[in-house]
Amino acid sequence: MEVRTFVDKLARGDLSMTISAKGFVCGSLKAVEANLKHLNWQAQMIAQGDFSQRVDFLGEFSEAFNFMVVSLEQSEGILKEKISQLEQALLLIKKAEEQIRASLQEKEVLLKEIHHRVKNNMQIISTLLTLQGKFGRGRTPEELFRDCRTRIRSMSLIHEYLYGTKNLSNLDFLEYLQKLTRSVAESHGAMELGIRVKVTGDHLILDIDKSVTCGLITNELLLNCLKHAFPGERGGEIQVHLEKQENNQTLLEVKDNGVGLDPNFSVEKSTSLGLTLIHNLVKQLRGSLAMHSNGGTTFRIVFEDGVRA
Repeated sequence: MEVRTFVDKLARGDLSMTISAKGFVCGSLKAVEANLKHLNWQAQMIAQGDFSQRVDFLGEFSEAFNFMVVSLEQSEGILKEKISQLEQALLLIKKAEEQIRASLQEKEVLLKEIHHRVKNNMQIISTLLTLQGKFGRGRTPEELFRDCRTRIRSMSLIHEYLYGTKNLSNLDFLEYLQKLTRSVAESHGAMELGIRVKVTGDHLILDIDKSVTCGLITNELLLNCLKHAFPGERGGEIQVHLEKQENNQTLLEVKDNGVGLDPNFSVEKSTSLGLTLIHNLVKQLRGSLAMHSNGGTTFRIVFEDGVRA
């Protein structure tokens, strides 16, 4: 069709003519207008993330257009994956920051707690030495120093135990008792005297303050058994038992099969440093102390606390 004729018909409003360029077959101008509107709508949908749009009315350009849409879809997928990876990395960084912050706070608390424990332990040692001087008349310096060393050792064992664990505030008291009884028995030559020490019971978790107190009580009861329950060359057995009872009660029991005590003996009226310490330490635990002597001697201390390990 001549250009003049095409222009004249177009001027008269005849939109039924067909045009083409480089294989770009559009059909009538009305069809071109409709296709352009549809193409505009598809472009808007693609901009909103709908990459399912395809065209087939652009002739040889349809393939290029559709390839562009597929490329955009793939690029968006890669971008979403990178954004997801960045978000996960940010979450890990945030979690690490929170853990570091919590660790710093925990270390600050532990540092204060260490100072508090050192002060308390020094006060306990000072009190023990004062009482040892008061109750130690008539005993040799070697005996006094050995008892002092054993008491201080019972306290240091707790910190040695904690040093090898992740939890610096609580400990498995049964495991501690096993180490404590072994240390006391060795320092006083129990094996050479034919005295066996046996530890049984439940694995219970105690905090540091209660562990120190119960450790000192156990130490004094062991010393009492080793010194008085087996006179001469008489051997025997000492049993240390730890048990979780009802109503959040914990039982600590130390008994021997030695000669026993005088029927009129009373812990409250005793002038012995060890038994005086036991009586006061049980009060500190807000616990109860019971003793009976029949074919040996049994001390039973009951106090609150103690969680199964």
